[in-house]
Amino acid sequence: MYSDSESRSRYLSLAFRSRRAIDGLRSVVAGAEVEQRLSASLDKLLAANDQESDNFVHHLGRNEDWTQFEDLSLVDEVKGDTGTDDLQVIVESVLRGKDLEARRKNIRRLIFFLSALESRALQYYTDARQPRFA
Repeated sequence: MYSDSESRSRYLSLAFRSRRAIDGLRSVVAGAEVEQRLSASLDKLLAANDQESDNFVHHLGRNEDWTQFEDLSLVDEVKGDTGTDDLQVIVESVLRGKDLEARRKNIRRLIFFLSALESRALQYYTDARQPRFA
């Protein structure tokens, strides 16, 4: 079992990763190309949240971005809360979409999702610091 500090550091790492992606996406909305680092990170997000797979835990054995338990469970939680159940389609459009207007719309949707993810990760990071009494 992971220690509380390991779990907390994973939430903090997820918040930082989300923020980096948001910053990269803002420049893409302004007309820049998707940078290689952002593209790689979003590809890993796609792979980790592959809807074709029926085995939720098969990603947990890897030590990569977006594959830790905290990442997978929080992404799933925030997808439901933000109405971005079509995250695969959104990310695919951002990375490989040809229709510029649809791509911009999906970039904004992805920024909204990642902002909610960042906020929730920071909330869990902070909540984990609070003492728990039975």
